[in-house]
Amino acid sequence: MAISALSRQFRAETPYIVNFNFDSDALDAAAMAKLDIQAGWIIDHPNVKFRVYGHTDKVGDVVYDAELGLRRAQRVVAYLMSHGIGEERLEAMSSFGEDLPVVFTEAPERLNRRTLTDVIGYIETPAPREPVVDPEPLAMLGYDVAPETGDDVNDTLASDPVSEGPTTADPSNDTPTATADSGNNGGQNPNAGRGNRDDGGDPGKSGGKNKGGDEIS
Repeated sequence: MAISALSRQFRAETPYIVNFNFDSDALDAAAMAKLDIQAGWIIDHPNVKFRVYGHTDKVGDVVYDAELGLRRAQRVVAYLMSHGIGEERLEAMSSFGEDLPVVFTEAPERLNRRTLTDVIGYIETPAPREPVVDPEPLAMLGYDVAPETGDDVNDTLASDPVSEGPTTADPSNDTPTATADSGNNGGQNPNAGRGNRDDGGDPGKSGGKNKGGDEIS
């Protein structure tokens, strides 16, 4: 519903104006009875925001009347909050002082000493959060799970061997070793220098030196 239409509905269904005694921001019994009705309507529309405007009659200093109008608005907001209405739904309090009288007179006038509650908008609802998949249960089942999001699950079991390319057999060892990749480790075989676990190294096979970068222990 448009805000203007909702405002008209609020004004039609509640006593949205509360009046005050001369030079006072206190709520009398009639004012509280009206605010009780306002509070019920506000509670029934939890996604709507409101503003309370304070007014005075034209008697007195302009600056003082502006402050008095604000105190009246603050008193109404405090009373509405006592019904459990959140402060975020009563977004602001404003004062027009003696600038917008209902009755144009310089004399004291109760109809001018008032607050007006009105609809100003809707509460913004946060965007729904994306569901988070916990990768741990999937990993326990043996699946590889992408560490960034936990959403990408490969069909290959984590325990399956992963091919790293063609292998060549070492004639002195039955265990195949990966072919050296010129793009990694400077083209050196990471097994170079290990001497097939011979501490002295076999210069005929590995040169007796570790030439594969960081030492492999």
